Amino acid sequence: DTQPKVGQFATNLLREFDPKRSVHDIWQGRAFDYRKEDGSLWDSGFSPEQHSFMDRETQYLIDKLNREKVGGFTDWDTKNLQAAGWTGVRKRDPKVPMGNEAKSYVDFANPNKVFATQEQVPMHNAGNLEKMAERSAADRAEYSSEVSWKDQNTGENVLWDAFGLLTGETKPFHGAYTGRDGLLQLNPGEVTEVLVGWDPIMKMDYGPLPEGVKAFDKTGKTPVPTGDRRVDPASSDLINAVISMEALLGVQEGGSAHITNSSAKAREKVGVDVTKKNGEPVTQEEFVELAKTADDNDFFLVHRGLKSRGSGPTMSLLNDKYSPKGEERLKKGGGLLGQQLKLDKPLGKALAESKKFKIEPAAHDIWYKELGFDPENQGTGRVTRDLMSTLDEVRPAAENALGDRQVKQEILAKIIRDEEWAKRTGDVTRDDLQNLRKLMSGPGSGKVIWSRIMKALKDGSIALPVVMLMIDGMPGAQKDGLI
Repeated sequence: DTQPKVGQFATNLLREFDPKRSVHDIWQGRAFDYRKEDGSLWDSGFSPEQHSFMDRETQYLIDKLNREKVGGFTDWDTKNLQAAGWTGVRKRDPKVPMGNEAKSYVDFANPNKVFATQEQVPMHNAGNLEKMAERSAADRAEYSSEVSWKDQNTGENVLWDAFGLLTGETKPFHGAYTGRDGLLQLNPGEVTEVLVGWDPIMKMDYGPLPEGVKAFDKTGKTPVPTGDRRVDPASSDLINAVISMEALLGVQEGGSAHITNSSAKAREKVGVDVTKKNGEPVTQEEFVELAKTADDNDFFLVHRGLKSRGSGPTMSLLNDKYSPKGEERLKKGGGLLGQQLKLDKPLGKALAESKKFKIEPAAHDIWYKELGFDPENQGTGRVTRDLMSTLDEVRPAAENALGDRQVKQEILAKIIRDEEWAKRTGDVTRDDLQNLRKLMSGPGSGKVIWSRIMKALKDGSIALPVVMLMIDGMPGAQKDGLI
């Protein structure tokens, strides 16, 4: 009978954790020394009686371990008790490779995590609450906290989910970015972990090959891999679509995401991954110092979340290939970065001054979509056309997201929040941006909203004063004077 396991597994997936019950699997059964009739290792589901027995014995063991402070701990519960037994049984199993006994799905998923960052504070000089970037840290934090793509029940990012991507919990992070105006912006934000797949890069993908190098095996049919890999094209297109939509609706200079390519060759490692040695979150003061170091050496500093303990690097220095130093690193490869990381060089010295961090050269796959939020583009529809072109690459997923109820609610919340802050501070909003948000948050399916946006671009209504844009089927659209 698998229902006692399946039901509890579903409950825990929904984050409604029941502290009195664990999800019984074959490893826990083996920890209880369940065996088949022939004495071999247990490898099937459990009867109701077996489930009940494990529940009772688990509670007995928890009470005993806490009472006797086993291991120096008094916080034993169903989770860590099962983990201890699970690890112990796997250590005795010769089929489990040494070093993998305590590893789970989370460990093997880490190399497949893309880190996508998003901020709420509008970029400076974009025409939409542009003074917000200059307001106090308390104001920027308050503004950022009022609207979020994070589902407060599941912790997941509703926009990424609506596009059909698998995500983990969205975490708070520190954001630092020097815009085209030279202003270093430090804002609170969020980072979403997105699971993606990898595709091997084949020799045939490189075009003309040197003489004697074969693109196919002896059969002439099977492509020969190079040993390198890349994020699969479908995932890459979806990432570009979501970061573009997030950045436009959030009035950011661009949208970005990155992943560490752990299979890359040393020559390709022109970035740096940074991990705090004691496993604690990076403080804002530490982050600011690293941001200055990154900026001085033509890197982008990206934070991977304030709850990153035990899940790999906490920050990444991404090589800015369009800068002088970054372009040189890209041309000369990881050897040049290795030289720059030496203690007698400015970068190496700056990173070594704090002994709190572990520094590792790394190769990063980076997605960056720059937007054209220049004042001269206001009302032209250029930024929206660029977005729709990007969304068209993944149109079925984009239409699903545009029709998603939670996505619409978050976009409508952005409209209301920005208008309220404009009134409160004497700042202004952009009519074309608010019109697009209004179109996206209106009634109808994703197909209907897609057509509505394209029509507004064609007839120029995207640039109308925001109170003049009417949407068919939206009763009382102007009742509160906001949209």
